[in-house]
Amino acid sequence: MFLPYEEALSGILEKANEIVSRETLRRRPPRVVAPPPPRIIHRVPEEEEMRFMVARIPPEHVPEEPLSPLPFARAPSSEEKKVLWDAFVYHFQEKGMNAWDYRKLFEERIWNITFKDWDTVKKKYDYLVDAVQKGEVRQLPPLFVWRGLPLPALMGTEASAWRTDREEQKADAIVHYTSVVIRNARNKIGVVPRIDDLREKLEQAGILEVTHADINEAITAAYERKDSWFAGITLEELNTFLET
Repeated sequence: MFLPYEEALSGILEKANEIVSRETLRRRPPRVVAPPPPRIIHRVPEEEEMRFMVARIPPEHVPEEPLSPLPFARAPSSEEKKVLWDAFVYHFQEKGMNAWDYRKLFEERIWNITFKDWDTVKKKYDYLVDAVQKGEVRQLPPLFVWRGLPLPALMGTEASAWRTDREEQKADAIVHYTSVVIRNARNKIGVVPRIDDLREKLEQAGILEVTHADINEAITAAYERKDSWFAGITLEELNTFLET
């Protein structure tokens, strides 16, 4: 069966127009989009940049009084932690040092410590700043000493924490570890407590540059004041130890 002439011609023309339209679209050049304008970057001179960078952080100081009304003993509040850290950062920024290198140390020694009062917070803060500034971080007292809490009982006697003054701390460490070395030697047949054993323990605790005169002076003073570390240790044992 054949289509009428007119209908067949109409179908052919319609198909031809469709092909022409498709080819015209295919051959049309792609649309050209204008590039964005160049980005203008205003550079600040290096010295000006440093000045602006420092100016972003205002001078911070440790307040004379606590910011939180919560009673002590406690760790610094969130607001106090921020102020203490800002003061620490600003102090070392002025000296060209990166305070973030000591962030973990700051958290251990300031943020996570239970202090008996705000004055102790300020003293420990100043002590830490001084140690970092002088490059003496490794000589900081152990954390149990830093906390200032009573130590566990030793051989049934009460023991006091080391003092924070550096010379007093050295003397307390000498007395503490002398008692430990002597007591440990008692439990071992043929072992004599020696000053070299004491020096090793002191170095492990960060107490360095201890002379024989320091040891003799600290032990003598502790024995005379009947220090609790020497409870149960005889004068003969101490004299024998000093002669090694």
